[in-house]
Amino acid sequence: GGIGTYVKARDETSAEVGDRANDALRVNGADLNCQVVGEGGNLGFTQRGRIEFASKGGRINTDAVDNSGGVDCSDREVNIKILLNAVVADGELTTKQRDRLLKDMTDDVAELVLIDNYRQGEAITLLERAAPALLENHTRFMRLLQRDGKLDREIENLPGDEDLADRAAAHAGLTRPELAVLLAYGKMTLSQDFLGSDLPDDAYLTADLIHGFPRQLRDDYRGGIVNHPLRRELTATVVANSMVNRVGPSFYTVLSEETGLGAGEIGRAYVIARDAFDLRTLWRAIGELDNKVNADVQVRMLQDISDLLRRECVWFLNGVPGPLDIGQVMTDYQPGIVELCKGIKGLLADFGAEAHGRREQELIDDGVPERLASRVAGLDPLASACDIVSVANRVDRSVPDVARVYFSLGARLGLDWIRAAAERMQSDDHWERLAIAAVVEDLFGQQQALTHAALCCANGGDPVVLWADGHADAVARCQSLIDDLKGAGDLNVAKLTYANRRIRSLISD
Repeated sequence: GGIGTYVKARDETSAEVGDRANDALRVNGADLNCQVVGEGGNLGFTQRGRIEFASKGGRINTDAVDNSGGVDCSDREVNIKILLNAVVADGELTTKQRDRLLKDMTDDVAELVLIDNYRQGEAITLLERAAPALLENHTRFMRLLQRDGKLDREIENLPGDEDLADRAAAHAGLTRPELAVLLAYGKMTLSQDFLGSDLPDDAYLTADLIHGFPRQLRDDYRGGIVNHPLRRELTATVVANSMVNRVGPSFYTVLSEETGLGAGEIGRAYVIARDAFDLRTLWRAIGELDNKVNADVQVRMLQDISDLLRRECVWFLNGVPGPLDIGQVMTDYQPGIVELCKGIKGLLADFGAEAHGRREQELIDDGVPERLASRVAGLDPLASACDIVSVANRVDRSVPDVARVYFSLGARLGLDWIRAAAERMQSDDHWERLAIAAVVEDLFGQQQALTHAALCCANGGDPVVLWADGHADAVARCQSLIDDLKGAGDLNVAKLTYANRRIRSLISD
């Protein structure tokens, strides 16, 4: 290609594009016959041209995304030179040694830049796959930013309310170029809000800060990195990028609006959930399957991780008294979670065990290594991990013992079945989705409380048997209710709400 804007939208004029030299060459996005576009230079398309091309099925990001490697590299160069200038000033390096070191780190810096860009493209793909389901959240995100004067949808070529309503009716979401813009705004907003909090000062995040520098600097100048003049800004950026890439641009803003919690507390919950479940190891393992399994298989696994991450982030915000202390919460919860991650397959009962086996075999059939397939298949039941560890900490029992009681009670009462059925429910209505999510969380809470009660009353016997024998009528009625639901056709909000209320009443009796 060459310098200029070569693609516009049908409803744009060449005069609006403002590149007269290429008027004779310019085409419309809808008329392109290619399937994928990478913009090697800025402004090759107008944003409306990109959206038009994407709307007809084309694969395209934005020029900012496709050219972000250069900006990333420049930013890293500046940050490294600030660090090394201080080292030179202290007499630890000469200028010539510094220059040689910069040259020696070229490949390491390039690798860090490539990782950043890989993750950003991956994040947009995940958003694109879930775009119709996330449209309501994305709409709320845009409205909140616009309310606060941080976004002008018209300038950014983002859809207005009428267009969004049309997309909702058509079960369509934002296009890839639009999602790229939201991703950028999500990172900018979150990093600024982190800077305004005490999150960048948390000693636990020193590892995140250090990991953003080349290995030689991490090994030889750790102290200089920790005391970097831009330490707070770098820490805020690293955590914001990680969070937005993994749980999406709207997660923080919408969650903050709903809970009233600030960026620092939500950021701490995210870091705890990410590290307690050792999700970075999983992400790396899935990335190593590039060109070995179908990309759709990888995307599905990444979506499973994101679902768990969102749920556990909210759990730590609700389940642990604030303000969160990352180090202390990790001490309290990580060992138990690690134990569950390793042994979850052998702790499940009935419905849960069958679901795990099916998912594991699906992944193995798709070419996923058996160990990774088992770990990913365990993500769904691990949504209960924090509930289980919390009970274990309170009753001073081993995590596996508590897990067996938790899953056995869930299977006996049908709680795992109704929760799984609820999570499969689809609704175009925002309030119905909130109602479904609330019932799912309530079912988790009921199962946790029930497990705690059964363990407290066991007196050395089998907690499940003793509780079931002592509540035989309630167990029978719960099982009858679940059987009725299984035979009553597709679950809807009315059935789900009624069943949840009945289960709560039966269990409390």
